[in-house]
Amino acid sequence: MRTLSPAATAARLMDTGSMLGPTLQFWKGRTYAPVPGDSEATLRYKVERLAAFQRDLTQAFVPAENMIRGVVKNATDHVLGSEPTWNLTGTDVATCEKILTPTWNDRDLHGLCQQAMRTRIRDGEGALRLRIPRGAVEKAKAGGDPITAGSKWLRFEALTEPERLTITEDEATLTLRATLDLGRTKDGEERGTEEAFIDAAGYTVLQLRKGDVVTSLWRLNLGGRLPYIQIQGEPLITQGMVDNQAGANMVMTASINNSELAGQIMEHFHNMQPQRGPDKQVQHPDGSTITVPGDPLPALRGPGGELYTNDTVAVQTVEDDRGSREQPVILEGKYTRHGPVSSEPLDFTLSRCEYNIYAEAKQRHYLMADKASATGEARKTAMASFFKSLAGYRRDAVKLLRSLIETTHAMSYALCQQAIPEIEVEPVLTDRLVDPSPEERAADREDVKAGILPRSEARARQGYTNSEALQKQINKEQAATPPPPAPPPPDPAPSP
Repeated sequence: MRTLSPAATAARLMDTGSMLGPTLQFWKGRTYAPVPGDSEATLRYKVERLAAFQRDLTQAFVPAENMIRGVVKNATDHVLGSEPTWNLTGTDVATCEKILTPTWNDRDLHGLCQQAMRTRIRDGEGALRLRIPRGAVEKAKAGGDPITAGSKWLRFEALTEPERLTITEDEATLTLRATLDLGRTKDGEERGTEEAFIDAAGYTVLQLRKGDVVTSLWRLNLGGRLPYIQIQGEPLITQGMVDNQAGANMVMTASINNSELAGQIMEHFHNMQPQRGPDKQVQHPDGSTITVPGDPLPALRGPGGELYTNDTVAVQTVEDDRGSREQPVILEGKYTRHGPVSSEPLDFTLSRCEYNIYAEAKQRHYLMADKASATGEARKTAMASFFKSLAGYRRDAVKLLRSLIETTHAMSYALCQQAIPEIEVEPVLTDRLVDPSPEERAADREDVKAGILPRSEARARQGYTNSEALQKQINKEQAATPPPPAPPPPDPAPSP
């Protein structure tokens, strides 16, 4: 199995809600990490503080808005948010439609394509798997038709970890070969590895390898295709976006927890100095006496690591010539604070992290929706930059849809031992999900009249995805409407 980049790994964890990471590696605040040169006493102190820190952070952590999930969802919705359509050309198109339409609807292929596109945008790759259950192979031997095979026998899956799939091309034969690591069961047992390749006769062979045991699953003539579809490209989420999300989480946690109003002051968060003893008088070099802060108090904390605001009794372990024992110690709860008490610096930092993420994702227009000061021209410019950034994702979406439809068509016929009719598939995406203005709709109508823009594209801009069915309904209604009555003949001219 291939390894994801650190940014892609972090993006996946944050997208699924794991904002701290399995080892709290995404926390941007204090961590008590050991450094070279630490004394034994310092290392022991850090170990104790780290345990308290992990308890406190797990309980007190409050994540900011999941902006990683937000920008990924926005891009996915604009690429495959609306139901796509397709145009088919070739032999026996009617039968092909009978295979694809119920299969698309019953197996929720639109939803699976959205999942694959989502991982492609977030991680840089997405994949679909087409599977034939063992029972379907046995039923196909007894006879069957492609329509039943497509809608009833085929299974579809969007890989949540597309890095498990590896597809390579043999440079000598130009044929494809794939391996899919199936992972482990809930009990920890290895599921094995699927291997798909094209044999010398041009048939696609699928087999399962578990250790040294290889089991043949099926052998079908798919026209050189594999039962997997893979799309790859540059991911949307960068390391900078991950760092800004982590920074926003830290600011939100500190803002909510680290204040008198929250009922506690946490040493692990920012704005804090160590507790100190009483102020003391010292001799200045010029001979005068000045008052300076007292010495830092020992690192005595409550059970959760809090710095108490009231006098509190804690327990301290004391080691001396009489041995080791515990004795009560009064915590005076004195503390000082850096910087202003106002939350404005934290609010500014949080908004800056949000801006950085949306700006890098070319989605600043989403932030402008709540700002009355943003002009229409600024929003239009930001949206144009966003739509332009989606071009690569749209190309991958078209590739995904075309490969899925062609492979579904081929497997439906091949499973029934029938020749595969030749077809060409042209997917149609609905590019514009933002309601067009009246001026834009008028411009589209003029382009249709001039023959520059097809009606199907003009309808897609308005959110109508099934242009062909819509046109049939229009033609039907026009045919059912009786023509207007002929005007009466003009009155004869009066005789002279």
